[in-house]
Amino acid sequence: MKRHYLQFVSAKVSHARQVCRDDISRALGVGMASATKILSEYREKHPGTLEYSVTEKRWLLADPNRPPMAYKEAVEYLHAVSVVFGINAKDSRSEGSGDPIIEKGHQA
Repeated sequence: MKRHYLQFVSAKVSHARQVCRDDISRALGVGMASATKILSEYREKHPGTLEYSVTEKRWLLADPNRPPMAYKEAVEYLHAVSVVFGINAKDSRSEGSGDPIIEKGHQA
């Protein structure tokens, strides 16, 4: 499985505290069967991170105090977050600050 698929799930859950197959399908351009496989692999690699809500029909962050996934580099996290928010975040090794908010001219 492509690592950035799992990073997307982690970033989405970090931000929205939930994720569903449709989120994955739309953001990554994969079918529903592939989205299901992505969620299964994520849950296998990160047990106890997500719990399924039957009423909401989506996966929820099981423990808000526990980060969904550790990233090896900040660039990986920024890439995953850029997919979630639809922002073209720059690699910190390229021109610009690498901060999508600063790149848009906003002050933190």
